[in-house]
Amino acid sequence: RCVHILAGLWNAPDPSKAVGYAAGGAEQAAIAGGAAALLSWRRRRRAVERSCERPNFVVSAAGNRIWRRFAELFDLEMRVVPLYPGAATLDPARAAALCDERTTMVVATAGSPLTGLIDDILLLDGQLERLDRRTGWSIPIHVDAAFTGLLLPFRDSRPAWDFRLRWVHSVSTAGDRSGLVCPGLGWTVWRDADLLPADIKGDGRRFAPPFTCRPAGQPVLQLY
Repeated sequence: RCVHILAGLWNAPDPSKAVGYAAGGAEQAAIAGGAAALLSWRRRRRAVERSCERPNFVVSAAGNRIWRRFAELFDLEMRVVPLYPGAATLDPARAAALCDERTTMVVATAGSPLTGLIDDILLLDGQLERLDRRTGWSIPIHVDAAFTGLLLPFRDSRPAWDFRLRWVHSVSTAGDRSGLVCPGLGWTVWRDADLLPADIKGDGRRFAPPFTCRPAGQPVLQLY
């Protein structure tokens, strides 16, 4: 129920088809989003008998520090979009320019831990749409909304940043920063089960990574 509520808040086309994962915190939730993107990329490559060596992902220099750890854990190249005067968030055009056929995802940050600013995810989606038409690479966006995932749905003036956008496949957030939930809860939601490889879907309603388990107390409090 928590997954479907979040999918509804984040404007999934059909929240009942969303798949989710209750993590031990926002950083673990972000890693789950990145791991799923990597596994999906590998399976797409193997299906057409292409090399799976040297995968990479793209993230802003203002992104969460967990992405550097993720790159080390999963042996990916982290391509960083630098900041420059007048641009304290991800530059969508520069992010798209760093992509190639080995790019597993682009990470968009909704609430930078450095600045609190939100990337222009709507513009990034447009850049990846044009890139896909030209190349067919189908590079997804993972939205790291650790600080804002439970706040942005109630900001009507915000441009689209969530599952309304075609290339936003997954969103992660902290569940323990609101709602009187004790520490130790993060969420990752994929808008449709078809976006995940069959062997990591668990029972079809949730993401089931092999590297973690957790108690149910925090998700129950979140539902309450």
